[in-house]
Amino acid sequence: MSTLFSVAHCVLASFALAHGPALHDPSAAVLDLPAKAISEELLMETIRSLPAKRAANGSPEHLEGLRKTEAWLEQALAEMGYEVHTQEFDWAPRPRRAENPPSTWKNIWVEIPGRSKPSEVLIVGAHFDAVPQSPGADDNASGTAALLELARVLEGRPMARTVRLLFFNLEEVGLVGSREYVSQIARPALREGRETIIGMISLDGVGYYSSEPGSQQWPPQVELFGLGNLLPTTADFIALNGIQSDRVFTDPLAAAMLEAEPDLKILRADELMAFHLPDQLRSDHASFIPLAVPAIQFADTSNFRSRHYHQPSDTPETLDMVMYTRFVRALAHGVWTVAGPLGIETEAAPPESGDAAVKDD
Repeated sequence: MSTLFSVAHCVLASFALAHGPALHDPSAAVLDLPAKAISEELLMETIRSLPAKRAANGSPEHLEGLRKTEAWLEQALAEMGYEVHTQEFDWAPRPRRAENPPSTWKNIWVEIPGRSKPSEVLIVGAHFDAVPQSPGADDNASGTAALLELARVLEGRPMARTVRLLFFNLEEVGLVGSREYVSQIARPALREGRETIIGMISLDGVGYYSSEPGSQQWPPQVELFGLGNLLPTTADFIALNGIQSDRVFTDPLAAAMLEAEPDLKILRADELMAFHLPDQLRSDHASFIPLAVPAIQFADTSNFRSRHYHQPSDTPETLDMVMYTRFVRALAHGVWTVAGPLGIETEAAPPESGDAAVKDD
């Protein structure tokens, strides 16, 4: 994940802090399916289960840990009853390419096929690798655990559209896994008309929060805009990183999330940003943007709130499990709603430009 959000992103997003109350009172039945099935205990269990060393550009122990992570995820998903899909690709650190052959790595995914619109696909992704110097509890065991919980609570749920849950590898060395997926799988499927991606969500560092005043920091350059006093200074929100054209997807998603968890705060860049800035493009959602589909990221703003970002201190004990679990519950309800529970139509229609707007690399 990026070590720095752009200044303009931070300033504009500060005007778009979405916070309950809910648009309408959800019924008990809706809240039970599937948001309330999310388990704080299982989230933490997954975070603690991932090897602390799992970096493709690290020591042999890191490489072994990353392979163990691949195998662990495949087994966990299979035990849930899923057919597990993998994509293999080769990669090696550039300085060592002449000395060592590339290693083979995997992306891993499962899906819940849509009942009435199976070719319309909602993708939720998270990377499971880390940087060599950090155990990566927040970045990105938190996103990986959230995705695994989505897999658990959505398995077998009847939805109109297909939900694909993608565990990306090698994000920390240049979005390698997601770029391979887009190039070899997503782009051909769009061009051939086999599927349409209605939206892509990347979960990258979603577990660190604080209710202490002054816990949220921003770049000092925001004072140039005269807006420093308007920025939130408490790190008690989740940031939605997107642009205005994504709102056909993000508006119903965010509304459903607040419906399930009215106390959740969402900082929405997509309500004001008309185009992507470079610092918005440092997580796996960026690989999907050339496909002309809505592609967004949920994040906790990394080093602007957490001193543990990419550090040895990024451990499970630093996460706020209550607020993190609240976000995952909201996301589960949002994904379920946008995908169309029990055949219910939602406002999230596929972009008209869809596969016709796919660009060449």
